[in-house]
Amino acid sequence: MDSSSRWSGMAVSFIVTVIIMALIRKVNVFQPVINSSKTLAELEEEYRNWDQLSFILVAVFVGLVGFLTWGCLSTLATIQISHIESGKYLIPQHQDIWILLAFFMGLILSSIPLHFLYLTLLGKERYGEYTEYADRKHGVNGLKVFTCLASGIVPVCLALTFLALDSYTRVTDDAFVVNRFFGIGEKSYGYDEIKNIKLTKSFEAPNGNIVRRDEYTIHFTDGTDFEFLNALHDIKFEQEKEIIEFVSARSNKKIIIIDPFPI
Repeated sequence: MDSSSRWSGMAVSFIVTVIIMALIRKVNVFQPVINSSKTLAELEEEYRNWDQLSFILVAVFVGLVGFLTWGCLSTLATIQISHIESGKYLIPQHQDIWILLAFFMGLILSSIPLHFLYLTLLGKERYGEYTEYADRKHGVNGLKVFTCLASGIVPVCLALTFLALDSYTRVTDDAFVVNRFFGIGEKSYGYDEIKNIKLTKSFEAPNGNIVRRDEYTIHFTDGTDFEFLNALHDIKFEQEKEIIEFVSARSNKKIIIIDPFPI
């Protein structure tokens, strides 16, 4: 996963979030509750600056909480992978998965310190008015939206964390061992279970463009296959090539070169 893919994923996530928020505004259960006798104009006069400040603080807290979350996840992944028997090669899950998970967790968890900071600075009564002003201004009940999003995002992030921690590939002298992302536990393939090894040098992208990029694929006799790109492992192409050459030698399978769109 390169940096352009990472930022593209975050950009798409942001756009999807904006669309979801627009749809939420049309759902009755998420409509703001009016308790204050003050008009929206009166509330805006009193809390406009606080609301503007909140956008800056949200960005700060998302960054801080996201960074701390990334640090915890990366450390946990390092500890986890250190307890796995490496064999000849041990390929962990790509580190970018922790950045993406930390980003989403930061979006949710950053609301907690902001809540307590504003509650302390404004006091209970004024904080209630401020939250009502923010709800009426944006047309949603912030607490209900937060609860709904948190109840969806947090479990998904925890599940993906578990899957990522359990995802890696081991290459030993006797077997090619795969622990796939969407799966639990290892699947070990003896080198006699390798049907063929292919190197694809060009392919057609979904948008119709021809892409020239070397991609290795190992096909097994049970009908499954392994691709480094789809496995989302933290590995450079030079190491991919080294591993494939080792697997080729152990399995006595020559690398089949495929170039559907030659220059």
